[in-house]
Amino acid sequence: MKQMFRIGIGVAFLFPFTLSAQFAFYDSINGIYWSQIEPPSFEHLVNCQIVHAGLGYVLTTTGTLYEFDATQYNPWRPLPRPKTYAIEKFFALAKDNIWAIVNTPALYKQAVFHWDGKAWSPIASPNVYNIRSFLFASAEEGWFVGEYGELWRYRRGQWEQEALPLFLHADYLASTTDRALYVVCEAPDQEAVLQHQQEGWQLFEFNIFPRPMVITLSPLHHLLWANTGYSYKRVEIFNQPV
Repeated sequence: MKQMFRIGIGVAFLFPFTLSAQFAFYDSINGIYWSQIEPPSFEHLVNCQIVHAGLGYVLTTTGTLYEFDATQYNPWRPLPRPKTYAIEKFFALAKDNIWAIVNTPALYKQAVFHWDGKAWSPIASPNVYNIRSFLFASAEEGWFVGEYGELWRYRRGQWEQEALPLFLHADYLASTTDRALYVVCEAPDQEAVLQHQQEGWQLFEFNIFPRPMVITLSPLHHLLWANTGYSYKRVEIFNQPV
Protein backbone atom coordinates (compact mmCIF):
# COMPACT_ATOMS: atom_id res chain seq x y z
CA MET A 1 0.00 0.00 0.00
CA LYS A 2 2.82 2.39 0.86
CA GLN A 3 4.43 1.61 -2.47
CA MET A 4 1.23 2.45 -4.38
CA PHE A 5 0.82 5.70 -2.44
CA ARG A 6 4.42 6.57 -3.25
CA ILE A 7 3.72 6.33 -6.99
CA GLY A 8 0.47 8.29 -6.76
CA ILE A 9 1.75 11.24 -4.82
CA GLY A 10 4.85 11.35 -7.01
CA VAL A 11 2.73 11.85 -10.11
CA ALA A 12 0.69 14.54 -8.37
CA PHE A 13 3.79 16.53 -7.43
CA LEU A 14 5.84 16.13 -10.58
CA PHE A 15 3.20 17.03 -13.14
CA PRO A 16 1.01 19.75 -11.56
CA PHE A 17 0.39 21.68 -14.76
CA THR A 18 -0.99 18.78 -16.77
CA LEU A 19 -3.68 17.91 -14.27
CA SER A 20 -7.28 18.96 -13.95
CA ALA A 21 -8.33 21.61 -11.50
CA GLN A 22 -10.53 19.21 -9.53
CA PHE A 23 -8.28 16.18 -9.10
CA ALA A 24 -4.53 15.75 -9.41
CA PHE A 25 -4.46 11.98 -9.74
CA TYR A 26 -6.84 9.03 -9.81
CA ASP A 27 -5.76 5.63 -8.47
CA SER A 28 -7.96 3.26 -10.48
CA ILE A 29 -6.81 0.15 -8.59
CA ASN A 30 -7.83 1.43 -5.15
CA GLY A 31 -10.53 3.88 -6.31
CA ILE A 32 -8.88 6.91 -4.68
CA TYR A 33 -8.87 10.50 -5.95
CA TRP A 34 -5.82 12.58 -5.09
CA SER A 35 -6.02 16.33 -4.59
CA GLN A 36 -3.15 18.61 -5.51
CA ILE A 37 -1.30 20.34 -2.65
CA GLU A 38 1.46 22.90 -2.64
CA PRO A 39 4.93 21.32 -2.67
CA PRO A 40 7.37 22.26 0.10
CA SER A 41 9.85 24.03 -2.20
CA PHE A 42 10.70 24.73 -5.83
CA GLU A 43 13.14 21.82 -5.89
CA HIS A 44 12.45 18.72 -7.96
CA LEU A 45 11.01 15.84 -5.96
CA VAL A 46 12.51 12.41 -6.50
CA ASN A 47 10.78 10.15 -3.98
CA CYS A 48 7.59 10.24 -1.90
CA GLN A 49 5.96 8.09 0.74
CA ILE A 50 2.69 8.29 2.68
CA VAL A 51 2.91 6.66 6.12
CA HIS A 52 -0.78 7.08 6.92
CA ALA A 53 -3.56 9.60 6.28
CA GLY A 54 -2.19 13.08 6.92
CA LEU A 55 1.47 12.09 7.29
CA GLY A 56 3.95 11.76 4.43
CA TYR A 57 7.48 12.52 3.30
CA VAL A 58 9.11 13.75 0.11
CA LEU A 59 12.78 13.78 -0.89
CA THR A 60 14.27 16.46 -3.15
CA THR A 61 17.14 16.28 -5.61
CA THR A 62 19.35 18.17 -3.15
CA GLY A 63 18.94 15.41 -0.57
CA THR A 64 16.55 17.28 1.73
CA LEU A 65 13.75 15.25 3.34
CA TYR A 66 10.47 17.10 4.00
CA GLU A 67 7.74 15.96 6.36
CA PHE A 68 4.06 16.68 5.64
CA ASP A 69 1.85 16.66 8.75
CA ALA A 70 -1.75 17.69 8.06
CA THR A 71 -2.38 18.36 11.76
CA GLN A 72 0.01 21.33 11.74
CA TYR A 73 -0.82 24.89 10.63
CA ASN A 74 2.26 24.83 8.39
CA PRO A 75 2.18 21.19 7.28
CA TRP A 76 5.63 21.08 5.62
CA ARG A 77 8.90 21.09 7.51
CA PRO A 78 12.41 20.04 6.42
CA LEU A 79 14.14 17.47 8.59
CA PRO A 80 17.79 18.10 9.46
CA ARG A 81 20.36 16.17 7.46
CA PRO A 82 22.26 13.22 8.90
CA LYS A 83 25.42 15.14 9.83
CA THR A 84 26.27 16.98 6.57
CA TYR A 85 25.20 14.17 4.22
CA ALA A 86 22.54 14.44 1.53
CA ILE A 87 19.87 11.74 1.74
CA GLU A 88 19.78 9.41 -1.27
CA LYS A 89 16.90 7.12 -0.23
CA PHE A 90 14.58 6.86 2.75
CA PHE A 91 11.93 4.60 4.25
CA ALA A 92 9.49 5.89 6.90
CA LEU A 93 7.53 3.82 9.38
CA ALA A 94 6.47 6.64 11.73
CA LYS A 95 7.46 10.19 12.70
CA ASP A 96 10.04 8.76 15.09
CA ASN A 97 11.14 5.82 12.94
CA ILE A 98 12.71 6.81 9.60
CA TRP A 99 15.63 5.12 7.86
CA ALA A 100 17.87 6.88 5.36
CA ILE A 101 20.69 5.96 2.99
CA VAL A 102 23.43 8.57 2.46
CA ASN A 103 26.60 8.77 0.38
CA THR A 104 29.87 9.00 2.31
CA PRO A 105 32.49 9.90 -0.35
CA ALA A 106 35.40 9.72 2.08
CA LEU A 107 34.54 6.09 2.88
CA TYR A 108 33.62 5.07 -0.70
CA LYS A 109 30.36 3.53 0.49
CA GLN A 110 26.77 4.30 1.41
CA ALA A 111 25.80 4.48 5.06
CA VAL A 112 22.55 3.90 6.98
CA PHE A 113 21.07 6.41 9.45
CA HIS A 114 18.01 6.20 11.71
CA TRP A 115 15.76 9.12 12.76
CA ASP A 116 14.12 8.80 16.20
CA GLY A 117 12.04 11.97 15.93
CA LYS A 118 14.78 14.18 17.37
CA ALA A 119 18.11 13.28 15.79
CA TRP A 120 19.82 11.02 13.24
CA SER A 121 22.00 8.17 14.47
CA PRO A 122 24.44 6.19 12.29
CA ILE A 123 23.73 2.47 12.02
CA ALA A 124 26.64 0.09 11.47
CA SER A 125 26.20 -1.49 8.02
CA PRO A 126 28.13 -3.73 5.62
CA ASN A 127 30.72 -2.19 3.32
CA VAL A 128 28.39 -1.63 0.34
CA TYR A 129 29.10 1.07 -2.25
CA ASN A 130 25.57 1.28 -3.67
CA ILE A 131 22.35 0.22 -1.92
CA ARG A 132 19.83 -0.38 -4.70
CA SER A 133 16.69 -0.89 -2.61
CA PHE A 134 15.78 -1.16 1.05
CA LEU A 135 12.85 -1.34 3.44
CA PHE A 136 12.26 -1.85 7.15
CA ALA A 137 9.49 -3.71 8.93
CA SER A 138 10.29 -2.22 12.34
CA ALA A 139 13.04 -0.42 14.23
CA GLU A 140 14.76 -3.79 14.68
CA GLU A 141 14.33 -5.51 11.33
CA GLY A 142 15.00 -4.54 7.73
CA TRP A 143 16.57 -5.55 4.42
CA PHE A 144 18.62 -3.94 1.67
CA VAL A 145 19.91 -4.96 -1.75
CA GLY A 146 23.56 -4.27 -2.53
CA GLU A 147 25.31 -3.22 -5.74
CA TYR A 148 25.91 -6.77 -6.96
CA GLY A 149 22.50 -8.17 -6.13
CA GLU A 150 23.37 -9.43 -2.66
CA LEU A 151 20.60 -9.33 -0.07
CA TRP A 152 21.29 -8.23 3.52
CA ARG A 153 19.01 -8.54 6.54
CA TYR A 154 19.18 -6.33 9.64
CA ARG A 155 18.04 -7.80 12.96
CA ARG A 156 18.59 -6.16 16.35
CA GLY A 157 21.69 -4.27 15.33
CA GLN A 158 23.32 -7.01 13.29
CA TRP A 159 23.55 -7.47 9.50
CA GLU A 160 23.75 -10.86 7.79
CA GLN A 161 23.75 -11.78 4.12
CA GLU A 162 20.87 -14.01 3.06
CA ALA A 163 21.14 -16.81 0.51
CA LEU A 164 19.10 -16.56 -2.68
CA PRO A 165 18.07 -19.65 -4.67
CA LEU A 166 18.70 -20.30 -8.36
CA PHE A 167 21.77 -18.06 -8.56
CA LEU A 168 19.56 -14.99 -8.80
CA HIS A 169 20.64 -11.41 -8.15
CA ALA A 170 18.28 -9.27 -6.05
CA ASP A 171 17.16 -5.96 -7.53
CA TYR A 172 14.09 -4.48 -5.80
CA LEU A 173 12.26 -5.06 -2.49
CA ALA A 174 8.51 -4.66 -1.92
CA SER A 175 6.07 -5.48 0.87
CA THR A 176 2.32 -5.80 1.33
CA THR A 177 0.11 -4.26 4.01
CA ASP A 178 0.15 -7.56 5.93
CA ARG A 179 3.99 -7.41 5.93
CA ALA A 180 4.57 -10.12 3.34
CA LEU A 181 7.96 -9.44 1.75
CA TYR A 182 8.98 -9.90 -1.89
CA VAL A 183 12.16 -9.30 -3.85
CA VAL A 184 12.45 -8.93 -7.62
CA CYS A 185 15.53 -10.71 -8.95
CA GLU A 186 17.46 -10.57 -12.20
CA ALA A 187 18.18 -13.66 -14.24
CA PRO A 188 19.50 -14.08 -17.82
CA ASP A 189 16.90 -12.53 -20.17
CA GLN A 190 14.11 -12.73 -17.60
CA GLU A 191 13.08 -11.79 -14.07
CA ALA A 192 11.88 -13.69 -11.01
CA VAL A 193 10.05 -12.85 -7.77
CA LEU A 194 10.91 -14.45 -4.44
CA GLN A 195 8.70 -14.43 -1.36
CA HIS A 196 10.17 -14.39 2.14
CA GLN A 197 9.04 -17.26 4.34
CA GLN A 198 10.20 -18.64 7.67
CA GLU A 199 12.52 -21.13 6.02
CA GLY A 200 14.03 -18.47 3.76
CA TRP A 201 13.42 -17.06 0.27
CA GLN A 202 11.21 -19.19 -1.98
CA LEU A 203 10.54 -18.83 -5.70
CA PHE A 204 7.16 -17.14 -6.21
CA GLU A 205 7.09 -16.29 -9.92
CA PHE A 206 9.57 -16.90 -12.74
CA ASN A 207 9.99 -15.84 -16.37
CA ILE A 208 7.87 -12.74 -15.84
CA PHE A 209 7.66 -9.32 -17.46
CA PRO A 210 11.27 -8.38 -18.33
CA ARG A 211 13.21 -5.70 -16.47
CA PRO A 212 10.56 -4.07 -14.24
CA MET A 213 11.43 -0.65 -12.82
CA VAL A 214 8.67 -0.56 -10.20
CA ILE A 215 6.77 -3.19 -8.26
CA THR A 216 3.90 -2.32 -5.97
CA LEU A 217 1.10 -4.22 -4.29
CA SER A 218 -2.47 -3.09 -3.85
CA PRO A 219 -4.51 -3.84 -0.68
CA LEU A 220 -5.86 -6.94 -2.46
CA HIS A 221 -2.28 -8.11 -3.07
CA HIS A 222 -2.28 -7.59 -6.82
CA LEU A 223 1.20 -7.09 -8.22
CA LEU A 224 1.63 -4.13 -10.55
CA TRP A 225 4.75 -4.08 -12.70
CA ALA A 226 6.10 -1.10 -14.61
CA ASN A 227 8.96 -1.32 -17.11
CA THR A 228 11.33 1.20 -18.66
CA GLY A 229 8.87 1.97 -21.46
CA TYR A 230 6.22 3.21 -18.97
CA SER A 231 3.92 0.33 -19.84
CA TYR A 232 2.70 -1.95 -17.07
CA LYS A 233 1.46 -5.41 -16.29
CA ARG A 234 -0.73 -6.55 -13.43
CA VAL A 235 -0.08 -10.02 -12.04
CA GLU A 236 -2.61 -12.04 -10.08
CA ILE A 237 -1.43 -13.47 -6.77
CA PHE A 238 -3.11 -15.38 -3.95
CA ASN A 239 -5.77 -16.59 -6.44
CA GLN A 240 -7.64 -13.30 -6.29
CA PRO A 241 -9.10 -11.72 -9.44
CA VAL A 242 -7.25 -8.76 -10.93
